[in-house]
Amino acid sequence: MKFLISLFVILFCLSGSLLAQVSITESQAHFFKQMEDYCGRSFEGLMVFPDIDEVDPDLPSQESYRGKDLQWRLNVCTSDSIVIDYVVGDDWTRRWVLERKEEGLYLSIYRLSGKDLDQIELLQTGFAKQEEERKRRYEFEMKDTEGLSVGTTWRITMGSEGKVMSLIKKELVEEGRQRKTFHANFKLVPNMDEEEK
Repeated sequence: MKFLISLFVILFCLSGSLLAQVSITESQAHFFKQMEDYCGRSFEGLMVFPDIDEVDPDLPSQESYRGKDLQWRLNVCTSDSIVIDYVVGDDWTRRWVLERKEEGLYLSIYRLSGKDLDQIELLQTGFAKQEEERKRRYEFEMKDTEGLSVGTTWRITMGSEGKVMSLIKKELVEEGRQRKTFHANFKLVPNMDEEEK
């Protein structure tokens, strides 16, 4: 069932982009390839900000992440798309899709629901900012399904060897100003060959 859901997501996301030739910057291609190399594998991590004992009344609550094991599972890949299940504890309802489009890297965030997680809802999308000097870090300014800004930026950073990564979320908490509201660090889960070395 999860495989069918993933396949549906890919077909839905790529239906409009496969007709056009993909043109992507060198640094974005490097970033995408680095993630693509780990398709079928997982990163595991924890929230490091805000602190587990820290509650800032001026920032949005991150209670759903507090003290939970996080997984970033790169499940299904094509040459232009990576389907990622972002698992929080036992919650499998978050799904991200990273695509290579003519305009650049494109992130879509979905929510899964239903008994078998067979219902899918697009929540937000965003293109990566153009920062050629940062080949391992990209920020995505998210918009809702009507193309309106939601005041949220996600930053994805891959380590130089690809075995560590981090996620940072910035949200608009004051007029015209974003603040970091979430930060998690991850490590690549070793496969059996790596564990034996």
